[in-house]
Amino acid sequence: MMQVLFNAVYERAKGTEGKVVFAIDEAHYPMNDSSSLDFLETAVRHSRHNEVSLQLITQTGGEFALTPQTRTIANLCSIWIIHRVREETEKLAEWFGLSEREVNWVRTAKAGNDEEGF
Repeated sequence: MMQVLFNAVYERAKGTEGKVVFAIDEAHYPMNDSSSLDFLETAVRHSRHNEVSLQLITQTGGEFALTPQTRTIANLCSIWIIHRVREETEKLAEWFGLSEREVNWVRTAKAGNDEEGF
């Protein structure tokens, strides 16, 4: 059912005038569903041609199934934003090709607050 819904929304987004943001929150659900991966890979691959910004959002990178197909999807994304996480950073480092400096930042980044201006 999720695949039908995503496909309907994506087709509608492609047919609009102007630029569209198609954000998928809790993206680990379709990324862990093999029947949705073909759709997602095609959507990510063609989204720029249709002026659709496809954004995959989840709480932690470890929620994504780390498979060759999801790696392809990740590699097709132009931007990754990784916030401080408390999960297995070595797994994220391997998956996203992070340097040791980047891994250290993911482990130790400070949460923003008003007192420090961020």
